[in-house]
Amino acid sequence: MAFWGVEVKPGNRYTHLYDQTRGRLRITQAVLGNPLGSSAAKSVKPTLRTVVQCNYDKSSPVLVCALTAGSNESSHMELEFEEQNEVVFSVLGQRSVHLTGYFVGGKKFVGGGEDSEDTNGEDIADTESEGLGADEDDSYESDFIDDDDIIDDAPSSPLLQTSEEEEPWKRRAAKRKKRQVIIESEEEEENEFPKDEQKGKDNKRKSDEQKGKDNKRKSDEQKGKDNKRKSDEEQERGVSKSKKVDKKENSVEESKKDKTVESVGENGRSENSTQSQREEKKKKKKKSKISKKETEKDEKKQPKRIETFPNGLIIEEISTGRPDGQIANPGCKVYVNYVGKLQNGTVFDSNAGEKPFKFHLGKGQVITGWDLGINGMRVGDKRRLTIPPTLGYGDKEMEKVPKNSWLDFEVEIVKVK
Repeated sequence: MAFWGVEVKPGNRYTHLYDQTRGRLRITQAVLGNPLGSSAAKSVKPTLRTVVQCNYDKSSPVLVCALTAGSNESSHMELEFEEQNEVVFSVLGQRSVHLTGYFVGGKKFVGGGEDSEDTNGEDIADTESEGLGADEDDSYESDFIDDDDIIDDAPSSPLLQTSEEEEPWKRRAAKRKKRQVIIESEEEEENEFPKDEQKGKDNKRKSDEQKGKDNKRKSDEQKGKDNKRKSDEEQERGVSKSKKVDKKENSVEESKKDKTVESVGENGRSENSTQSQREEKKKKKKKSKISKKETEKDEKKQPKRIETFPNGLIIEEISTGRPDGQIANPGCKVYVNYVGKLQNGTVFDSNAGEKPFKFHLGKGQVITGWDLGINGMRVGDKRRLTIPPTLGYGDKEMEKVPKNSWLDFEVEIVKVK
């Protein structure tokens, strides 16, 4: 089960094709979107409906659901599509609609053939090893002979026993002795292993303790060196500070002497000193004014922000005019200087060197991208508007503008009435 979702915008159709690997498409919900900006969304009437419809195999459209802003902005559905031909969804209204759902009944590829073979191989190996172990135990037990068996097998009289009958019995006894020797040697080896392990643990513990002592000794030595170095630096700083203080005191005393000499001097000299002080104050005031002007220019040059809207419109603030300038609101008469370009940089329209272009904002006298992008600008503001085809000329072919073209406009507000 795989998630599916799509946004169907006014004027843009969405086509669905059946895919056997993914399965049937089940649509479970439709939610009303907001293609307009946050400032312009308030002007949309809440009573307007947005309708979702679909066409199958060039048939007449079928209404799927109707959504109303403010009262019914979502709708639950249970629709499945398994048609081999195209199913086209479209929206009637001013706002987009988000359709969500999931795919049902797709093909599932089951693997794991190699894994099953591996598991079977492991089981066979285990059974074989278990069978071998059982045979060895049986043979091992069969080699041992109880004393009762020896007594029963022994002949009642040594005169009746032949050399051929004695050999099997002797061989069994020899095998039993060999196995006892092997078992004893194995037990001795097992007893030796813990001793070796204990020795390794002791050696490791001693080496760790030695390393810890060495690290502690090194850290103590390093701390001592650092403390000594810091104390030496502090002493040097104290000496340098004392020298600086002495120099400052000497300079203060010299300045006092100079002032006293000037005061004791003639009246002409005192008047010269006051004039020089006034000139210095004037210079400082001029510098402060120049710095303020430069900061204001830098603020105008730097772009303030770039804002991207869900409907594709991008507004970039190039520079700002006076903060008390008149604002362009819907219904106002706006005078604009502009330059229009395509995405490749080709200029298709401009009023440079001509009178400003005037129109009433929000009355539909210009493309929708202008009504939305110029709204809220002050006199002197400059913006760069990147307008998608749905807010520009759409699929209409103009003289210098191809179909479905993105447009870049640099606009400047000259006057607002």
